[in-house]
Amino acid sequence: MPVHVTFSYPLGVAVSGTGDIVVSDWKTNRIEWVNQSAADAGPKMSIGGSGRQAGQFDAPSALAFDDKDNILVCDYGNQRVQVCISGNFPVFAEMTDG
Repeated sequence: MPVHVTFSYPLGVAVSGTGDIVVSDWKTNRIEWVNQSAADAGPKMSIGGSGRQAGQFDAPSALAFDDKDNILVCDYGNQRVQVCISGNFPVFAEMTDG
């Protein structure tokens, strides 16, 4: 079954261990999460929006899943990496260098 999600300027993509797909949308400052499970394929949730607070982005770019299925988001415009905590979406933590 095809899944349709609309993007303004998709930039980054990552696939979880379960096959879910996340795509960063640079222009809308959002992360779109698409569930690929055969039982409930389709858009799962949209995360973010413009800003500097936790869970907000300014030009999100690269994405990755870690071994716990947390989503790591390169928040280019805010010069940080945010981590969307698995199981508690959309709870975010900011990675720091200290």
